[in-house]
Amino acid sequence: MLLLNLALLITLLLLNLLLLLALDVALLKLLLLDLLLLLTLDLTLLILLLLNLALLIGLLLVDLLLLLTLDLAQLVLLLLDLPLLVDLLLSTLLLLLTLLRVFTRAAVKRIARWFITFVGQSLSTDAQTQQTYTRKLPDARFHAFLTRARVDVIKTV
Repeated sequence: MLLLNLALLITLLLLNLLLLLALDVALLKLLLLDLLLLLTLDLTLLILLLLNLALLIGLLLVDLLLLLTLDLAQLVLLLLDLPLLVDLLLSTLLLLLTLLRVFTRAAVKRIARWFITFVGQSLSTDAQTQQTYTRKLPDARFHAFLTRARVDVIKTV
């Protein structure tokens, strides 16, 4: 009986070992299958991430190309507007120079009239003074006449 129990015990132990080994192999297969699934999932996610990165880089390059195209279009428009702006500035400058010439001419005329009036009054005063001396000197009358004639000539100018 002891031998029978021992044989039964060894058989049960071997059966237990076989079952444990079978379960361990099954668990190992499941673990490997899980690892393979995780690896494929990780690789899929990595591929999707790389595709997203490539798409983002492509979109950024297209965006930069569009911005460059728009900048070049704006530069061309600015270069086309530049002659018009220069023409406008030159015509404005010409108009300002013409107005400056007109205002300068008007100012010179006013100053010249004031100067002529001032000199004319001084010469008239000088002529009146000379007329007071005409009684004392015989040729002072002729000098006073010439002075009045000069004043009249200056006033007509």
